[in-house]
Amino acid sequence: MNCRLCKTRPAMPSRVRNYDYRCARCIHRSPAGQARVARYNLGQKRRAVVQRANKRRLWVGGDYHSAARSADEARRINDYIKEQRRGFIARLADRKEAQGAETR
Repeated sequence: MNCRLCKTRPAMPSRVRNYDYRCARCIHRSPAGQARVARYNLGQKRRAVVQRANKRRLWVGGDYHSAARSADEARRINDYIKEQRRGFIARLADRKEAQGAETR
């Protein structure tokens, strides 16, 4: 059964059972759906979810890369990445300095 609003995407079986023939995209695009998402994003539960997720993030040079399985693992991996990156930058600076001394 297709969505009653957009007529293209199929409605989920649970929506058909409840006589609400809307697809997932149309449910969230309606004003009531947008208000529901906004209320969720303002709540304490959402903030807690975001804080837990931020602790698991892996960063490479200020850019988000992926997520680790746990906050502890993410901290160790991020520390290792920082150490490797600092070493690379130091080697690069030494090489540039050495090349600059050779050309003088």
